[in-house]
Amino acid sequence: MNRLLSALLSFALAFFLTACGNTEGSNNLGAAHQVLPGDDPGPPSAKSLLLIVLESTPERAINSETMPYLAGEFVPKARVWGRHYIPGSWTCTGVGSLVLGRFPWKIDPDVCHGTDSPYPTSVQLLSDILGDVGYKTHFLNGNRVAGTLSGLGEGHFDLVEETASDTHTLMQRAFTIMRERKGELTYIQVHLMQPHDPHNLWATSCSATAASAAGTCEELTGFDFATDESKNMNSLELSPEAQEVCAEAAEVTQSCEITSLDETAFPELFTILKPTDKDGEGLGEEWYVAVTTDHGESWGNLGLDGGPEFNHNQGLQATMTHGFFAEWSNEIIPEVVNDVATNQVDVTPHLLRELGVSGGGPFDGLPLEEIPLDRVMAGNWYREGNWAVGATNGDGTRHLIIDSNGNTGLFDPTVDPTEERNLYPGEAVPNELRVVTDEVTDATTNY
Repeated sequence: MNRLLSALLSFALAFFLTACGNTEGSNNLGAAHQVLPGDDPGPPSAKSLLLIVLESTPERAINSETMPYLAGEFVPKARVWGRHYIPGSWTCTGVGSLVLGRFPWKIDPDVCHGTDSPYPTSVQLLSDILGDVGYKTHFLNGNRVAGTLSGLGEGHFDLVEETASDTHTLMQRAFTIMRERKGELTYIQVHLMQPHDPHNLWATSCSATAASAAGTCEELTGFDFATDESKNMNSLELSPEAQEVCAEAAEVTQSCEITSLDETAFPELFTILKPTDKDGEGLGEEWYVAVTTDHGESWGNLGLDGGPEFNHNQGLQATMTHGFFAEWSNEIIPEVVNDVATNQVDVTPHLLRELGVSGGGPFDGLPLEEIPLDRVMAGNWYREGNWAVGATNGDGTRHLIIDSNGNTGLFDPTVDPTEERNLYPGEAVPNELRVVTDEVTDATTNY
């Protein structure tokens, strides 16, 4: 098991990039996975589904130091998608593509470019598909953008509990539902909000260290970690000393919040999922568990990482983020899958396949075993009139970024993971990437 975890972590360090997505018509993408109208839903497996979504948790944070319970206990027992990407940089895109199995720009060019642009009420979510075959569906949501503000909550679940409650409260509620519905088909989607700006330091093992780092930054700048949105620090004129101190404070603070999430969400998970004992305790045979992120960095750690023009942490370049997806059941053989690049839109069709449920679609994503090795993926980013699109090839050796300011960046993340060396215009843009970005640009600029 240690070998599997080591492989995952090594890959994370070597392949830290930015992007997700795909578009219909791209010859490397494959046709949308369509379930024909009138197909009878297949009988579901005997397993219920727990889908845990981690807010603003970059893939690089899934390590034994920052997240000892998730990385140390869950990952070694799970099937991990080692090259998983999110087709955008914020919650509306990440959660929408997750539960719809579709790219937002294909559903409606007006969605996900502000809190007043939700998904249409007619869209069918994973919860709707599972509800149609008899699952009782629950949404425990700590981020309104993942639900009400994106149109992905009310009307799509039997029960929606949308609250700013901390991670511990939300997970305890999930565990209560799991126990109460023992023996009954159930779907629980939990969105854990903790690692996000404005930063809140919960009482966990790292709190004192993070509070000290944040305090030093605040003394130099007057910036308040507890109330100010961290992306606003970009506008401050900081001395070199303050910039260095605050960038470190942002990193330490976010890491602490992720550790806090881990310490409050995951220690009890495998207590709940232990095999059923002679007293009837344990739900391990009944549940399928998936863990993913809604997107990666929380707006680039105050924007003070000092990254290059096209660094994926910096504003316009956040066209796609390296995410995390892992799945567990008592029937899964643990492995790390690195031979294909997976996308957030693959999760819904894949989980339906694993649960034995047909119906829904058409999907832009594919079940894991159907994803082509040469797949080209794309993603987009839009905020306040600015936009960017990006694409990466199947083996991850080229990443193309084009933005609304006329910039073009072409990088090889396998040897340049921080994307500091722009190969363009010295190297021509591969046609396979140009075709995909042109398609996404057409949709993005219709906002």
